[in-house]
Amino acid sequence: MKRFLNLVVYILTIHVSALLIAGLFRLVLFISSYHQLTSEALSDKTLPMLAFVHGVWFDNVIGCYILLLPLVVAVVCGVCNYYGKALFRFDLFPCLLWIGLFNQCVGHSLFCLFL
Repeated sequence: MKRFLNLVVYILTIHVSALLIAGLFRLVLFISSYHQLTSEALSDKTLPMLAFVHGVWFDNVIGCYILLLPLVVAVVCGVCNYYGKALFRFDLFPCLLWIGLFNQCVGHSLFCLFL
């Protein structure tokens, strides 16, 4: 049971790390396009925060869909009582990079929609 919990914690760590990286990408996008905001958008200070909240929500949904397959594999391995090292040899950085880039490519239009 402890190995299964370690595997689930590992998957959750990937998810939280992807949310942090996507949030960083979103912040860089906001800073780089701040000069393009209209005066109406700048007058309402809650509008950028609302856009960030919607962006985090979108990143969370996409991250959950992407990490559904590893979670199913973890449950099947837990039922079969297999906890080999191959499950933990998942290279973390490319996964986080692809999740972050995918979120930014798709989420850019959502972010600009709310600004």
